[in-house]
Amino acid sequence: CPCYLLRVSYSYSNTISELKGQLKMLMRHALGEVLRELRNEQGLTLRQTAKTSCMALGYLSEIERGHKEVSSEVLDNLARVFFISLVKMKNSFPNRQIKNNAGKR
Repeated sequence: CPCYLLRVSYSYSNTISELKGQLKMLMRHALGEVLRELRNEQGLTLRQTAKTSCMALGYLSEIERGHKEVSSEVLDNLARVFFISLVKMKNSFPNRQIKNNAGKR
């Protein structure tokens, strides 16, 4: 029946969309963890970091909690504030994603 095929393909595409959404969420959360750790390692408050990076305090807080997507310009600005390269920041993401995935099993 053609209706059955439509339901299967619809269900399959929803599953792929959900998986993509979960991966995206993990990346946001991993980035937030990295930024919070960098800020804490340098003994900076959220307010100090927001002021130094010319960013709204609430926006930075949402980034750290994994609630907001971040542009490459914002990441570059934060990397400069923390005196770290974007490459080093990026290299710490995969380990966090694996850790988060393992913790949910």
